[in-house]
Amino acid sequence: MELQGYRESLEVLRLQFPDRVAITVEECAKAMDLNVKTVYGKIHEVKNPIPTIRVGRKIMIPVARLARWMCVKQ
Repeated sequence: MELQGYRESLEVLRLQFPDRVAITVEECAKAMDLNVKTVYGKIHEVKNPIPTIRVGRKIMIPVARLARWMCVKQ
């Protein structure tokens, strides 16, 4: 079942990051108008963390999963 607001959130992210499947933590912070430390804190939360994947030592955030995360009540 698709979450309410998912398509709108995904569209906003796709406009900011066309042709991208994943973004960096810094790009996520800029897109959400947050401090980078705040984003890292949200990544490491126990309940409902920002979804990530690791590419070597780099942390990447999948755009579609971020859009879904943005729709879940925090």
